[in-house]
Amino acid sequence: LFRSGAGRLGLYISDVVGHGISASILTMFVRQTMRNILEEKKLTEPNEVLPKVRKRFEELELDESQYFSLFYAVIDTFNRTITYANAGHTCMPLLYRNGQVETLDSSGMLISPIFDSAEYKQNTIRMEAGYQFLFFTDGIIETENEDRVPFGSHRLADILTNHHDKPLDHMVDEVNAYRYGDQKDDIALLLIQMPNE
Repeated sequence: LFRSGAGRLGLYISDVVGHGISASILTMFVRQTMRNILEEKKLTEPNEVLPKVRKRFEELELDESQYFSLFYAVIDTFNRTITYANAGHTCMPLLYRNGQVETLDSSGMLISPIFDSAEYKQNTIRMEAGYQFLFFTDGIIETENEDRVPFGSHRLADILTNHHDKPLDHMVDEVNAYRYGDQKDDIALLLIQMPNE
């Protein structure tokens, strides 16, 4: 989370390729680059931020095996909006509103040396009382049980629908009970809740 002006918060969720040292270095690059762009360059709009991140990454001149996804959003608490854009993040955030769960669908290329260019279209929706936004990486939905069946995003949607009190705690508990063997990928969850009026 980053403060990006009065009443505005910038937030992102990212998933880097691989594991180990190279993934850790790439994660640090994403963190430091986002901090620099948002806090020092004072850019905030998703369709400005994502191309800037991509340009910084291209300057590293890494090989094609290095890439990452990034979903970035700006919450405007004064105007009660959320504006977002996607760079290849396949786990679309979930939006709970009016008793239903839907996805914040948004397309955009991975940040990768493979692609020569990419455009990132931003979308804006109104935030109303009681809305919940869940951001996550594929570590949780790809967690498998004994029969090798993935946990799936539909279970996350069910928890958002049926557990309004501390839904993240329920998600962690349920995936821990579901998992068979060791956790194969890291899990990141971020929940934004609009207070009921």
